[in-house]
Amino acid sequence: QEHFYEETLSVLVVPTKEAGEMKVYCPTPTAMMTQLGIANMLGIPANRVTVHVKRIGCNYGGKQVRALPHTFAVALAASIAGQPVRSVLARTQDIMMTGQRGEFTGQYKVGVTDGRLTGVDYMLYKNGGWSSDASSDILLRAITRIDNCYKFPSFHATGKVCRTNTPSNCAFRAYGAPPAFAITENMLFDVTSTLGLDPVEFRRQNFYKIGDKTHFGQVMKEDDVTFDICFDECIRRIDYNKEKDLIQEYNQNNKDKKRGISIHPFSYGIGYEPSFGHTGALLNVNLDGSVVIFTGGVETGQGFYTKMLQIASHVLNIPMSKIYIPESATDKVPNPILTGASSTADYCGNAVRLACEELNIRLAPFK
Repeated sequence: QEHFYEETLSVLVVPTKEAGEMKVYCPTPTAMMTQLGIANMLGIPANRVTVHVKRIGCNYGGKQVRALPHTFAVALAASIAGQPVRSVLARTQDIMMTGQRGEFTGQYKVGVTDGRLTGVDYMLYKNGGWSSDASSDILLRAITRIDNCYKFPSFHATGKVCRTNTPSNCAFRAYGAPPAFAITENMLFDVTSTLGLDPVEFRRQNFYKIGDKTHFGQVMKEDDVTFDICFDECIRRIDYNKEKDLIQEYNQNNKDKKRGISIHPFSYGIGYEPSFGHTGALLNVNLDGSVVIFTGGVETGQGFYTKMLQIASHVLNIPMSKIYIPESATDKVPNPILTGASSTADYCGNAVRLACEELNIRLAPFK
C-alpha cells in the first residue's frame, strides 16, 4: 500500500541572515518535530526556526516522519549557502523515500468454551524496512487495538519489528489498527469454521459490555459499546440473512464457481496519549471587526479550517466571512501537536472555543 497523496514532499527554507533565523515553508503535519529537528541539527534555539504550513495536499502519515530527513537536508543546504533553497520531489522519488504501510504477520493461540472466548495469545511481526521509523509505535498501536470489539478474559500479546532490506516503512492511515483488526477477524473466522459456529452470533456473544475492562485498562462505558446497535443495523440494511440464503442456494447449484458473504465490526480508538493531548489557539481582532485565527492544527484536506471557522462564528456570533485562518505557524501557536489520529478538530476546536469565550468576556463591557 503506497502513499499516493496529491502533493509530493516539498520544502522551501529561507535563511534571514539575522541571528540564525530560518523560515521553513513545508506541507507537514508535524511542525513541532520539524522545528526542533532543524534547530538541533543547526545548533540554534528553536525560537530561531519558524515553520509555516498553509495547507497539505493530503497526508495520512506519509509526511509525518519520512518527510523530516528531506526537510533537514534542505535546511542544512540553505544554512551553508546562506540562500533560500527549495526542493520538490518527483513522484518516483517520493514513493521510494516514504515507504509503505509495512506488512504484518500474526500468530495466535485462542481458547473458546461454550461459544465464549476465554483467552488469547498473539505474536506479531512487522516489516519495518531498513530503519525503525515509526514502526515500533505502530506495532504498539496494533497490540493496543487488536482486541477490536471483543472481550478476552485472558490476554497476552508480544510483537517484534523486523529490519529488512526494503524502504523504511512509515505511518499510514489508522496506524497499526487495520492489520490488527485483520489478524483478529481472521482468527475468529478460523474459530467459527473449525468449531462450526455461526460467525455472526459468535461475534455478537463476545462483544464488550458496559463495565468490561480492556487489556490496556479502559473500562467500557455506555457510549463505548455501541457494537450491538451498529452490527444489527448493518445486518438489517443489507438484509444479511436473505443474502446468505441466496448464496448458499447458489453454491449448491454451482460446482465450479462459489460465492461468500461476511460482516465484520471494527472499533477504532482515536486520539493521543495524555502527554500529547494539548494544543492552543490565538485570536486577533482588527479595528474593522474582522478576526484572524491561528491554531496548532493543519489543514490536510479534511475541512479542518472550515470547522474552526464554524466554531468561532458560532461562539462569537459573527458571520464566517469576517473570520480568516491564514496559516498554521510555530511562532503563532508553539509546540503544536501532530495533526492526525482523527482528533485534531476536537483538540483545536475546543482551544478556539475557549479563546472565543474569553474574547466575549473581554468585549462584554463594550457591547
